[in-house]
Amino acid sequence: MLAAAAMLAACRSGERAPVRATASAPPAKLAPHGSVIEKVRIASGGGAALTVDGTGAMRLWPSLDGEIEPVIVRGSGTGDVAIARDGDAIVVGALDASGGILLRTHGRDGRLLGTASLAPDPGYVELVATATRLVTLGRDNVIAWLRRDGGIAATLAPSAGERIDALVARGAALAALIRREDNGALLLRRIEGTSWGDAYRLPAAIDPIAISPSGTRIAGFLGDGSTAMFELAGGEARAVAKRYPVHADLATGGTSVAFLDEDRVYWMPGARLESWEGKESSRIELGVDPAAGDGVLVAGNGASLVTHRDGRTRYLGYAMLAEHAPLAAAGAHLVFMSGQRMHALDAALRPLGATQLVKEHGAELRPLDEHRIWFRGTAPTATGGAWTQYAELADMRTGERARPAAVAPAGHARVFVEPATRTIGISDAGTLRRFRVAPTGVATTPLPALPVSERGTPQLLDPAVAGGLAVIAFAPTGTGWTVSAFTDDDPQPRWTATIAEGWPIGADRTGTLYVVDRPAGRVRAYRDGAFVRDLPIPLAPIPEHSVVDASGAIGLSDGMQIVLLDGVAGAVRWKRRHDHVHRLLFAGARLIVSAAGGVVALDAATGEPRGAWCGVEFHAYDRPPPWPTTEPTPSACE
Repeated sequence: MLAAAAMLAACRSGERAPVRATASAPPAKLAPHGSVIEKVRIASGGGAALTVDGTGAMRLWPSLDGEIEPVIVRGSGTGDVAIARDGDAIVVGALDASGGILLRTHGRDGRLLGTASLAPDPGYVELVATATRLVTLGRDNVIAWLRRDGGIAATLAPSAGERIDALVARGAALAALIRREDNGALLLRRIEGTSWGDAYRLPAAIDPIAISPSGTRIAGFLGDGSTAMFELAGGEARAVAKRYPVHADLATGGTSVAFLDEDRVYWMPGARLESWEGKESSRIELGVDPAAGDGVLVAGNGASLVTHRDGRTRYLGYAMLAEHAPLAAAGAHLVFMSGQRMHALDAALRPLGATQLVKEHGAELRPLDEHRIWFRGTAPTATGGAWTQYAELADMRTGERARPAAVAPAGHARVFVEPATRTIGISDAGTLRRFRVAPTGVATTPLPALPVSERGTPQLLDPAVAGGLAVIAFAPTGTGWTVSAFTDDDPQPRWTATIAEGWPIGADRTGTLYVVDRPAGRVRAYRDGAFVRDLPIPLAPIPEHSVVDASGAIGLSDGMQIVLLDGVAGAVRWKRRHDHVHRLLFAGARLIVSAAGGVVALDAATGEPRGAWCGVEFHAYDRPPPWPTTEPTPSACE
């Protein structure tokens, strides 16, 4: 499983190392949004974006090709935010509730280069971006061009009798919406450099409003809810295309408008891309608050981005790897399936690598040792019709795969493994077929089959430490559970017992079975089919997740906290808070906690953290990836 070491050893010995996909170690910090994106801004050139989620948290996306992950931008984005490129740097600005502005300068790779701030005196009410500068409107009705060090590069005030209502920018184009105080007339006055340019009378209020990259066209929503596009010429804004009504059922999520280029305008709601001449009309299903750069549209889509360029829609997001995937402990390591790859983590939860093992569909993972993994999968038949199951042994060091015909499953079979004795069991059609795997390779020796209920769950044991027991199996009945224990060479159970209440969570190495009785708030221990004692569960509400290890230690969680009990003794070893728990798993001397978006390893003796891994991968996808959208960013990602 130690992929890098194995490949190095292969090179030294002259052997050819296996060629397989390898996952590189993630950066020190990952930054998936903790809730859905509600606000999007894009640099005019289209190569970088800034997003704000429902909590006000901001992320900078230094590139939109999936090569660089977004980075955390400190501060709140609940007010106006803007992003611009200044030479080789990316400048991000955020206007706070007091009227101050926080500026952060990042490199092209997202690294923070510096911060600056503007005090709320006289205070600022609006923040926009041109191609190279952030521009703000102050409470004193003065426009200011900002340097990234927090200085003011230039200012511009309106003429007497005029009030600036808003700024509008796109690329090199910058204009101000101005209201005449004497007659209330609305004007759009272009700004050339840092000076006033021509003014154009507007036929009505337009909100929101967008300007084209050349500054010669505008588009927006009128007061009656319709959309229109205008040409700026001869001191007037002249309509050049028909109005499109906005239906009430489409306007519930807010409205926005953006120029993709000089000829195309994107309207939201309605996901409508329209040309100026009315010759082109197409619908693009994007997301929240679309923004436009040169030739590219970007919108929020869950906790990630969707982009549209040259007729192609792509998604930038975080695929969840381990949250709902088959997850298993291989000695001190962890293995899990994600898509068509098997991933491995070391004892500190650092990625070891990923191996392309399953071309079809993987299901259960059953580690035989730290580098050989049995798993059950399904594959299409040669004719492409029905699907067949298989049990396969994969060597994570060499990439070799083998499917011994003797252990081929049938029906709805499942795979079970007992690593100490290298025993594999295939449960199907009411029979547990067992095989012993050679210490090396994939050679198998058949063992006597045992009758196990098709609805049951068998657990393989080491007879040397389980008092001769080789299998303990429990199956649901109409009123509870039937538990049967088998030796290695007798098809008749050594004993059978009935459990009326609770849910079996497994047996320890001695064959002691533990049953969680959730309504009663207790764990019940059974040995040789007889009740031993109750172990009170110090959790409220009742536990949702439970697991037992070979020593009898019991991990329990109600989804928000974890408690570990000392087996039959029932003593509380430790208890700690841990939000959004999805699953518990023992791996050696650690309790593995699969939580929202990540995996954390806790010391089974003390409960102290021993490693963490943010269980997501950042990529550009052609289809929406499954990303976290409603739960907070896990501690493993911070």
